[in-house]
Formats: sequence, structure tokens, C-alpha cells
Amino acid sequence: MAIEDFDLDSEGHYGTLGPYACVPKEITEELSKGYLSKLKPIKPSKSKYKPKDHDQVNFTFNLDVNGLVPLSSDEYFAKIDSWGWSSHLASVLCGTRPLRCTFANLFERYGFFRKGLVDSQQFFNFCDAIELKYQKHRNFYHNGIHGTDVLQTVHVMINSTGLINFLDDLEILAILFAAACHDVEHTGTTNDFHKDTKSALAQLYSNVSVLENHHLETTWNTLGQKDCNMLNLSDSQLKYFKELVHEMILHTDLAKHFDQVKSINSALAVMTPETWSEYARDPDKPIPAPFDKKSLLALVLHAADISNAAKPWHLQQLFTMQILQEFFDQGDELKQRNMPLPPLSNRTTTNIPDSQIGFIAYLVKPLYESMSNYLCSMAPVIAARAKHGSNYVQGTPTANSILASMKDFDNLWRGNLSYNSDRWGKIKAAKNRFQRPSVMPNAPRMLSSKPKEQEPEAILEDDDESEENEEEDLEFIRKARKSLAMSHPATMSANPENIPSEIAITAYESKETINSEDLSPP
Repeated sequence: MAIEDFDLDSEGHYGTLGPYACVPKEITEELSKGYLSKLKPIKPSKSKYKPKDHDQVNFTFNLDVNGLVPLSSDEYFAKIDSWGWSSHLASVLCGTRPLRCTFANLFERYGFFRKGLVDSQQFFNFCDAIELKYQKHRNFYHNGIHGTDVLQTVHVMINSTGLINFLDDLEILAILFAAACHDVEHTGTTNDFHKDTKSALAQLYSNVSVLENHHLETTWNTLGQKDCNMLNLSDSQLKYFKELVHEMILHTDLAKHFDQVKSINSALAVMTPETWSEYARDPDKPIPAPFDKKSLLALVLHAADISNAAKPWHLQQLFTMQILQEFFDQGDELKQRNMPLPPLSNRTTTNIPDSQIGFIAYLVKPLYESMSNYLCSMAPVIAARAKHGSNYVQGTPTANSILASMKDFDNLWRGNLSYNSDRWGKIKAAKNRFQRPSVMPNAPRMLSSKPKEQEPEAILEDDDESEENEEEDLEFIRKARKSLAMSHPATMSANPENIPSEIAITAYESKETINSEDLSPP
């Protein structure tokens, strides 16, 4: 089913649907009868932002929804507890407002409107403002879809690990809020880029957690705007809420990652079962850092922020292409400034499979293992203090029931990490087979875009290889790309040439197809 082109207007806006507007009329009409009928449309922004050159083009996004996704956002949000839930598909089903819809769904589920913690009308105004700010820089990765992904991931994590029993309403509200806002107005560049280029933001925040401080400042400024102050909290509640959010968002800075993991592992090494039992027997006894709730929530949000590698392959694959495109665009900017390129910023030399294998092995897996050990050790405390936490879970949890839930979640992310690392290894082998550098073309995204013009990709053959063999290899890659694009109509660009050849080859040779229902590794 073809979708009409979406054009920028004379002021550089994309109409009322925002910059990732790729929604067929059939879906919009279906949604208007259900969940979206309750939502206000987003008004076009009068932002001073000037779209990049590759934004100012027409773009057709092909989507065959038959058998791929349900035609009801309510049906898809019924699956929101799944680790394989897709924020990209949510964006399609929610009229490109995934953050708004997901935020509202979870706040309704947790009873924040009913309990009077959040004003519903100002909540939707706040969501509109935040969603538009996420769109400011037209990022491939750090946009509202990523914010939605982290928000939903946090929801799954606190339920799958039993933390839902340990947290009260205010703490759950804080971590969901922080997840939704943690990358708002992201510039699509790194903290090091801001420091090296001496940007205004770097100077404003003295080169310390530049982007994270900007996300916090933007969030509080938005919350303070007229008709956006959605929180109905007492002064003491608001103070604690802001302390939690501040701690969580600052700890999404990857510069804090290794210290965070080291702190947890060091503390776990000296904690004994007897010590944990003391905290279980006395629910009012404060738990010291790094096991206090501020540190715990910061750990969960950070783990959710880098969770793509622990998700099913089809999600990890797509998010990888999008984040690398941001890195490569940053590298292009640094080249223009005659500045050195950091790792992963060179689009012609970066080894994509190795980068992902290393990311899994040295960042994601150690963090998740530390978090798993941390939470398993705390299971008796979580169970003992459950009555002091949330009232969302039916029945009285026990340490054994919490550990069983944690084990299921543990098996899920471990299985995905192992499978994804293995798949990147196969892609690396395929790359070596064709003896070509790992080149990332412009990645598919939900934003209206068109790839920059590039030189045709060539297979690097030995001089004695014939042109006939070279053409056979090129034809094989074309077939592989076409096959993968047809099996991923909701996420792959309309132009199969956008798909990295290594990924296409591996999927084609294994004859694997992945759809939105494939929520766990084979």
C-alpha cells in the first residue's frame, strides 16, 4: 500500500503530524475511531530551526500493514508489557505521536490521573511541547521514538524485576517522567563534540554533562510554561521528585557508566546476606548508596537507555543503523571543520559489526549483569518492603516469586545479547567474504528524508577477478537488499539501496524474516 508524499511547507514544517509523518490515511481513519479520538492534534511549531538539506525533499514510505501490525493503537498498546514492543510501530499507529500516546497509556494504567497526581489537560499540553522539542534537530536516533522506547523499556523493567513492589507512586511517576524527557532537544551530537567545538551549550554547562544538563533545563522550563505544569504535588513531593529526575537524567551520561558499574560491584562484594536481612526486617532503615532508591532508579534508566542491544534482533538492527548515522553526520561536520574524528564517526572506515560486538561485550553486558546481581541480592528486601511501595500488583510478592520473575527477565536479555552478538559476527564474516569496508549508507528513519548522493558501492576484488564475477556479487547484494526490504516494510526505507550490504547478505543467506511478533531470539 503506497503512502502519499509528505512535503515541507514554505516555513520548513511538516504540517500537524510532525517531521516523521509517514502514516497512511487508512490507519489514521481507523485510529480516529479509538484512542486517538481522545487526543488533541499537535499544532505546527514556529521554530527558528532551519531544516538540513536532506530534510527538504519529498519522501515516499511504503508500508504494507496487512498481517504486520494491528490497525488499532489500543490493540498494540495491549502488548506494551512486551520486551519486544516497537516504538517505531507505535509511531505509525499513533499518528507520529508515540511519546504522547505511550505516556498517556502508562499514566492511565498507573492511575496518576485518577489519584490526582497529574492534571490530564496540562499533561497533554506538556506532552505536545516535549514531543515537538524532540523534533527540533530532526535526528535519526535521538528523537521522540527513542524517548518512547526508553519510556516503555523502563515500564517493562520495573515490572519484570519486581521493583514495582518496592517503589511508591511518586517514584514510579519520576522514573517514567525522566525516561520520557531524558533526551529532549538532543542536538544529534555527543558531549565531546560540544566540548571540542566549544559550543554555546558546552560553555553554558562548563563542559560537564553538557547534553544531560540541557535536557534537564529544557524539561524544567517546559514544565514551568503556562498550561504545561501537569504535576499536582506538595512542596516536599515536588522537591523529592526533582531530586530523583535530576539524578536519573544526569546518569544517562555515558561518561559516568564505568564508575556506576564499579561502584555497584564494589558495594556488592562487601554486602552479606545478613546485611540484606537487616534491611528486610526493618523497612524504615535507610539503605545506603549505591543501593538507595536514587541510585537504583538512575541505574534502571541508564540500562533502559542502552537497552537496544538487549532487544530482539530486528529492533537492535534498526536502532544501530540510526545511531550510527548520527555519528557519521557528526564525523562529516568535524571533517568540514578540519578536526580529528573520534571512533565510530568515519562513515567509510568504521567497522560496524565490531563496534556492536564491542558495545555488547564491554558496556551493555557488564551493566546488565551488575544490575541483575544487585536486584537478586535485594529480592528479600523488595519483598519485605512491598507493602510500603506501590499497590499495582495483585497479591503479596515473596522473595522467591520476585527472583523467579527476575530470572525470566534475565534469560530474556541474556538470550538477546548472545543472539545479537552472534548475528553481528555473521555479518562481519559476510563482510570479510566480500572483502569490502563496512560502509553505512544513510539509515532508514521515520523522519521525512532522502539519502545523500553517494558513489555507487563497489566490491573490492583482487585485480585478477573478472568483471563478470564482480557483477555477480553486486547482483547478489541487490537481491539480498530487495529481499530484506520486502520482509521489513514498516522499518526499511522505500529504497533498498539504503540497507547496508552486510546486513542484507546475512539475512538473505539465512532465509530469515523478522516481523513485529518476533519478540524473542530463535
